Amino acid sequence: MEIVEIWHIWLIIAVAMVIAEIFSAGACVFLCFSLGCIGSGIGAYFGVDTLKEMVSGKDNKMVYLPYEATGILSSIGEIKDMLKQ
Repeated sequence: MEIVEIWHIWLIIAVAMVIAEIFSAGACVFLCFSLGCIGSGIGAYFGVDTLKEMVSGKDNKMVYLPYEATGILSSIGEIKDMLKQ
């Protein structure tokens, strides 16, 4: 067992996000991030390794990307191609 495990880090980040939410005048953005960190911490505590399971096996190398990420990735690919020339 390590001194600081990954779920400890997720919990610290979640607490920091809740504190940031208290001091910010916004639309609960930090609270949403905090809930995501808590979910990731629970997954890390119970050893949920979904990425390992997604890519294990012979022919299942599919990667799922959110729709918002595809525009950014295509822009990065185009910039890379431009810099090659």
